[in-house]
Amino acid sequence: MTGNPIKMSASNEEKFTPPPLLGQQTDAILRELLGKSDSDIQALRDAGTVA
Repeated sequence: MTGNPIKMSASNEEKFTPPPLLGQQTDAILRELLGKSDSDIQALRDAGTVA
């Protein structure tokens, strides 16, 4: 995705950050929000529940 093609000298240009890839933050979400351990996450992967 490209940045904003319109540039105005009096305004700040927003920094473009692409969205995370599918599954890129799965481990962090499972750990930080759901309190899962590494072994829990691996079991979910082995079962095909998460990628």
